[in-house]
Amino acid sequence: MIRDAAAGVRRVFIPERSGEGAWERLVVDRQIQRCLEDGKVVSGPDINENGHLQYRLRRASAGVEVTLTVVLFNEGGDWQVVVREVSTSDY
Repeated sequence: MIRDAAAGVRRVFIPERSGEGAWERLVVDRQIQRCLEDGKVVSGPDINENGHLQYRLRRASAGVEVTLTVVLFNEGGDWQVVVREVSTSDY
């Protein structure tokens, strides 16, 4: 379901990140999209405090491991993905 919802860019919401330049945001946004498309589910589904499904996904790319905490919920018949947390680390 995550991959299907992430296929529609309008259905993926990524929080604003301060302290990054435009280049860093562009690179990380691409890695986020790839993690949503190809990442491995490392935990979940769990029910979060709002009653929605929450997952953690992980994907390594270009020497960087991206870990996402995402919430999946149904809004008006369409699945939506909200990226709650993004973390990156070198591997």
